[in-house]
Amino acid sequence: MSHTPNHSVYWAVPIAIFLVALASYAPALNNDAPFVLDDHHTIVDRKETRSPVDLKRIWKGTLSEEDYYRPMLYTGLALNLWLQGDNKTNPDEKPQILGLRFINLLLHAGTWILVFSIVLRLLDAGRGRSTTTTLAAGVVAVIGAALPACSQAVLYISARSSLQMTFFVVLAFRLYMSVRMPRSVITERQLVIRYSGMLLALAAAILTKEAAAVTPVIFLVFELMRSRFEQKITVISSEPEPEPVEKPEKSEQAPSGDSDESPTVGAQHAVPLQSDAEPAGDDKTDGEREELTGLSDPGKKTEQLKAAGGLFAAALALSPAFFISGAILALQAYLYFSIERHGAPMLPYSPWQYFLTEIPVIARYIQLYIIPIGLSIHHVVPVVKSISPGVIAAGVFLLLLLCGGFVLVWKRPVAAFGIFWFFLAFVPTSSFFPIWDPMFEHRMYFPAVGFLIAVVPAVFYGIRAYEMRSTGRESLTSVVLPSMVFGLLAFILIVVTALRAYDWSSEKRFWKATEKAEPKSYYAKTGLARVAMARANENNDNPKVRQQALDESLKYIEESRDIWAEYLGEERWNRKLYIKAVVEYAKALRRTGNNSGALMVLQRAEQHRGDERVPEVLYQKGAILREITKDIKDPKKKKNNYLIVLNAFDRYLNMRGKDRNAHLEFIRTFRDLEDYENMEVAVNDALRVPELRKNRNFLFLRTEALIHLKRFAEAEETFRDTLASGEIKDTLEWAYKYKYGLMLWRAGQYESALNISWELTQLTQQLEESGTDPDIGTKKFMELMLKAKIKSSLAGKDHQKLDEVIELVKKALEIDPKSTDAYNGLIDAYFRKKDYPKMRESLLVYKDILKNEPEMRDELIKTYRALSAIAAEHYGKYEEAERWLLRALEEKPDDEALKNSLNLIKAKAEAAKNPPPKQPEKKKENPEKNAPRK
Repeated sequence: MSHTPNHSVYWAVPIAIFLVALASYAPALNNDAPFVLDDHHTIVDRKETRSPVDLKRIWKGTLSEEDYYRPMLYTGLALNLWLQGDNKTNPDEKPQILGLRFINLLLHAGTWILVFSIVLRLLDAGRGRSTTTTLAAGVVAVIGAALPACSQAVLYISARSSLQMTFFVVLAFRLYMSVRMPRSVITERQLVIRYSGMLLALAAAILTKEAAAVTPVIFLVFELMRSRFEQKITVISSEPEPEPVEKPEKSEQAPSGDSDESPTVGAQHAVPLQSDAEPAGDDKTDGEREELTGLSDPGKKTEQLKAAGGLFAAALALSPAFFISGAILALQAYLYFSIERHGAPMLPYSPWQYFLTEIPVIARYIQLYIIPIGLSIHHVVPVVKSISPGVIAAGVFLLLLLCGGFVLVWKRPVAAFGIFWFFLAFVPTSSFFPIWDPMFEHRMYFPAVGFLIAVVPAVFYGIRAYEMRSTGRESLTSVVLPSMVFGLLAFILIVVTALRAYDWSSEKRFWKATEKAEPKSYYAKTGLARVAMARANENNDNPKVRQQALDESLKYIEESRDIWAEYLGEERWNRKLYIKAVVEYAKALRRTGNNSGALMVLQRAEQHRGDERVPEVLYQKGAILREITKDIKDPKKKKNNYLIVLNAFDRYLNMRGKDRNAHLEFIRTFRDLEDYENMEVAVNDALRVPELRKNRNFLFLRTEALIHLKRFAEAEETFRDTLASGEIKDTLEWAYKYKYGLMLWRAGQYESALNISWELTQLTQQLEESGTDPDIGTKKFMELMLKAKIKSSLAGKDHQKLDEVIELVKKALEIDPKSTDAYNGLIDAYFRKKDYPKMRESLLVYKDILKNEPEMRDELIKTYRALSAIAAEHYGKYEEAERWLLRALEEKPDDEALKNSLNLIKAKAEAAKNPPPKQPEKKKENPEKNAPRK
């Protein structure tokens, strides 16, 4: 029994796709749904994407420190928000999410309607349009519209990048198919329109997301497999254009729904094709009509195309696609690196580690396509640093799947093409290009097209073939049975996706579902804390409910490793209890080092200047700002911040002058500024307070200031006062003497520093004999190294004193065999003695130690350079010197200084091999011999 094409079936499929998509995501189409993660940065807080006025900035790539140049994405968001009126009344209000999600839904439905058209064209290329092929293609699209694994791309607004990119990619591919596999002869005008549309869609895809750059490669794979889809080979005719003919009437059996299926055009620009091969025969149904494939000749290339065949035509057709991809990616790269970006953290993995991590991640993606259990906005994926059994197992599975694609090329080309699409789509995000968050579900959307093209038609026709083998003939049941099976599957998928959409309709349900799927997600913990804090603020009149909500919020904050400081003080701040609020903020900041939270606290303190005279607020403001200023690299900004800190502490001390900690922070801020004169003044002010007069901390800070001011006699007197003040235990006395000796050495007072070091030796012996100090080994090492540094400074080029230094360092290395400080001192001493053999020997041992310490890479490079210098300059072994520099370049391939050194060594080696010829010495004439006789 054959099945002719059915118009109603064909047109019903796109309607069914839209209805399935609407049913799947209807629960999330409300304005109570939350903005999550990047939505706040991209949409809620950024005014640039909320008005078309800023389209110029979007396309110039001057948005605020964006990670990527994606103008099509931000243009779409800006127009979306502008059309729904989110910037017309109050731009500071939170935008409405309903309109954004509805556009996502339309893009989603449109994508799978295009996929339906693509799959239908692939399936009927060699056998003709039939009800079976229409249903099979419809099943692919309907399942894609309801697939839970694709839900994040629709529900998460910031994931529109993947959704919109995929829409443009499938649009570009469908237009390319209409050029390369038309159902009838096409005119030059149709050719230009379709091919231009393809290039524009491709450009739009790449300007939406960089992953679309693989699209031309997908086109190329399709072109290489095109003959397998068609099951007959055609070439462009080189015969002259025919006279215009009358337009034939439409066949009653030919569907009119496909835009590519218009009958042969009789216009004068049409170019007919001739078939060199017979149709397949057995697979042809009554409703089929003979297909003509190829393109009309746009110029005078007909003979060349006919001679070279389809591959040359593909290269000619695809060259603009590759060119436009490369040009846009180059533009993106230029804008990415030219726009100034601040505070971009380094990725925690190398390209190789990221590749190893992504192998099991892709296998996990496949599991989520098939069994949608564990879907989450955040997946905690550990970084894989070496090949493990899990990586090997996942790698073998993926390799077998890819090999299966090559095997299926001849018998099941549609499935093979889907497999290739699947793997190519993952190349930009899941290969050797490291990006944050190794696993994110919206990255599954683009590969899902290939996955369903590979799996669904094969299963559909498999069920149909099994039924035919059972009955021995083709019947209506062979179409109905697989349709019923997939209909049931689609219903289940709709329910699962709708349940997930329901979770996304409420912030509390969303984060609860995230925590359930991924219990270790810190995003889930902080999200739940935010929800609890909001509930607390809504119940100000109900103390019991409010306190329960606050306790719940703090519980989630403590469970999260990414604690948000603002939650801890929110309740007190809202009640204008600023002192207690700032204390809570400070506790959180010191526990987590959350600099952004600290800046927010300072900003809020500035907003409440009427309460800023409260001493505790001033103290915490100064302490927090001083803490985060230490890591600032810009000297000007650093100095300005320290001046604000000094101002805060000065005002605080005017109100609470007896506060020991405030005085210490105030004095240490002057030390950070290297303003030692004011540091001494601040110490003297603190020592005037009766409670602090004999405090050893302030006395020692005065000692430090005096040393920097080169008033060494006063410094010695103050230091002795420090040791005499109050009760100082032996271990504390040791620490003070060590710091004092170190300061004297740095100030060039070597004899005084050496005297302190001998006092240190006696104290170390006492501690060792008493057995009261468990850390005596470390103290002995530090004492030996201090003596070695002082004696090294005294030695100059005196070999006898350098021998003493070497002996001290060797004793220190017995205590700590891996000390970088000790090895540097030993190598320096041998260098100054010009004992190059022992220097080389020490460098070789030091090199082996550093190789096992990845964080000491720079030190290892210095060691390689030193070994190279010794080999070249002191032994004349240029090949060995070159080998050491090559090892250094393995550690740091882009180091220009290393490359220059290597070139210099090579030049010296070449000069040593080919020395210039010696010039004969000229005989010196004896002036007395030739002088005239007197």
